[in-house]
Amino acid sequence: MHKNWKVRNGANIDHAAVCDSITDPKDTHLRDFEMFQLGHFLKKTVADSNAPVQEKALDALIAYLKAVDADAG
Repeated sequence: MHKNWKVRNGANIDHAAVCDSITDPKDTHLRDFEMFQLGHFLKKTVADSNAPVQEKALDALIAYLKAVDADAG
């Protein structure tokens, strides 16, 4: 993980935006995330010591979970 909290925060915002744009749980972007071990990244970032980064990480996690579950929302 990056040392700079602004970079970590930006990554979480970007991940959430991509996940929010996915409307089909079979979208290839989800497979790309799995290849890059997004779950491992989210596990670490939701435990970030910086509260704003942690909040954006939770937003990214929620967006990811909604994207993989077609019935969520």
